[in-house]
Amino acid sequence: MSTQNPPEAEARGKLDDDDHDLLTFGEAGERLRVEIAAAGEAVARLRDSGDTAGLARALARLAALRAAADRNSAQPINDANFEKFFGYPGNAKRNLPGPPAAR
Repeated sequence: MSTQNPPEAEARGKLDDDDHDLLTFGEAGERLRVEIAAAGEAVARLRDSGDTAGLARALARLAALRAAADRNSAQPINDANFEKFFGYPGNAKRNLPGPPAAR
């Protein structure tokens, strides 16, 4: 057994070069939308049941998911929001090519 991969990766036969799938902003947004809806339903259920500890956890999860959705929303990167997006100071690149023109 390799010491670099956790046992779960070994069990499924993970190859070193099979991790080429990227999560796009659209896919991440859709997954967040589904999770936010489920978390909202959980909050309603827990509120009705009177489970205060569970409700507190569910409300915290819902808030975290909503914050993630806000961070995920596509916004142009500019000098004002560069550091917030990337986590380090810098300047947004200028003169980048836009999307191809529709024909």
